[in-house]
Amino acid sequence: AKLTFLAAALLLQGCTAPHWPKLPSKAQKPVEREFGQLRNVVESSEKEVESFGSTLGQRAEGLLNEHKVARSRKFSGPVVCQGFQVFKQHRGTTSVAGARLGESPHVTCPTDYVYGGPRLECSLVGRVCLAGKDGNDSQEHTGTCFNQYNFTLPGEGLTALTRSTPTRTSEPPARADESSDDEEPSVDSDNTTSGEPFMINLAEGTRNGTAVAAGNRSRHTVITPEMLRCKDEPYVELDFEHAEVVRPSQPQGRNVLGLHWPSQLSALWQPIGQRLAQSTKSGWSLRFRHVAKTSTTPVDMLVTRLDRTSPPGDPEKDGKGSIMGFVTINDKEGEVMLRMQFVQTDTDYPVALKKVFFTIFDVSDGIDGVSNKEVTVSGISEYFLSTFTHLQVTKLRETEYKFSGLQSGKRAGRESVRTMWQNSLHRTVAFMFRDTSEFALKVTVPPGGKLKRIEFTGWSEIVRYGRKVFSLPRNPLVDATDQLKASADVVMQDEASWAGCALWLGSVIAAAGLLAIAGSLAAAAHRHWRYERGQRALIQDIRPCHVLLD
Repeated sequence: AKLTFLAAALLLQGCTAPHWPKLPSKAQKPVEREFGQLRNVVESSEKEVESFGSTLGQRAEGLLNEHKVARSRKFSGPVVCQGFQVFKQHRGTTSVAGARLGESPHVTCPTDYVYGGPRLECSLVGRVCLAGKDGNDSQEHTGTCFNQYNFTLPGEGLTALTRSTPTRTSEPPARADESSDDEEPSVDSDNTTSGEPFMINLAEGTRNGTAVAAGNRSRHTVITPEMLRCKDEPYVELDFEHAEVVRPSQPQGRNVLGLHWPSQLSALWQPIGQRLAQSTKSGWSLRFRHVAKTSTTPVDMLVTRLDRTSPPGDPEKDGKGSIMGFVTINDKEGEVMLRMQFVQTDTDYPVALKKVFFTIFDVSDGIDGVSNKEVTVSGISEYFLSTFTHLQVTKLRETEYKFSGLQSGKRAGRESVRTMWQNSLHRTVAFMFRDTSEFALKVTVPPGGKLKRIEFTGWSEIVRYGRKVFSLPRNPLVDATDQLKASADVVMQDEASWAGCALWLGSVIAAAGLLAIAGSLAAAAHRHWRYERGQRALIQDIRPCHVLLD
């Protein structure tokens, strides 16, 4: 409004006065004063943001310490629910660690499996007294009574023992069938240390004359080995069928204002350390865009060479077909070192995948062995071969193996579909990697004056139907005390991650404040620029007025 009024006054003065008016020198002072005030606001806001972040960090640390103290008070005391093991599940052993009262135990499944059963809780389930020698079940005669604990579903145990809580007397084994209808039956348990062990039915709360009936009802509350379920460990799927093949000559995204969206524009928002970590490679490469996806980001697979920068074969024929990708290799190369990297989409920033499968087809040609390949790979955790494989395996070093074809002789003239499928499995090998962002393949092809091709995919049927070979020892069973400590460490890590989230939230709030300040500065600069432009436009508009008046 001020600028409009000033422009109107100057225009009126310029059109009526015979001489050119001079702009007042004090017109710049309001803008300078506004910049000075804004500078003071920025300085004070920076101090407030810094103080807020420090206060939030101290508060988060205090809450974490309070939670640790509360947890130590809640789960203090000895381990009252003893651990146990369940054998012959998924060719391994499932182990349940011991736990304190009210604590959830740590369940360890065999390698490649994770726990998928109900959450367990160490609970009080009843009280046990040993019978006297004279058969009298009064605890005054023996004085030997103890609480009984077991693993139950959360919240289904006793909170405390009262006078109304039924006290069970342990009978000798020979008298187990002589229980009357007025007594609660006993069921075998593994958690008592003396006397005839049993579990008390908490779900029904009624008496029954047979131990079998009580055992069936107690299964709804007290955990049994059958309730411990281990499921397949999840993995990251490599989807070559829907992936986009990107070669170096192809721009990654639409070119807008000189930026390849979203690759270069998104890089502007990355931390400096991440941008410095990205390598500016030149030479041959092959990118499978959006081949996988984690819980937080889409993933590309970038294929490059470690030994040279030239393409190993014909780059125009590299790409994918159906559900697999492939790279061509010229037989003159003889040996090629390929680097397989998992990176964020449209960048070179690595992404570590927790578990991923990688399959290579037709290592053996399946005919006469003339076109057999050799594949050397390192860093694998497991590999899979068929029972009647046509591949020879040579262990070079720990987690490093060489796979070469063995098949020789002529193929049968006519084969059924099943036979062809089986022969394909016999020539295939699959690898499993854990916590990896890249791995290397050394591929050796025989001479023959013909362009060779290595074909690969992610998970394949050889993983389901083949035999698994561990390159490293399987996860050993941990002692119950160590597992209990590991369970506590997991809880502490969760608490630490919660504190980290609080700090992250404070950082977001602080960043939002800085963005608001930057926006204010930009608005002030824009107003100053408009003021200067208005002055120049005003001068240009006033000059024609003098011409018209003359």
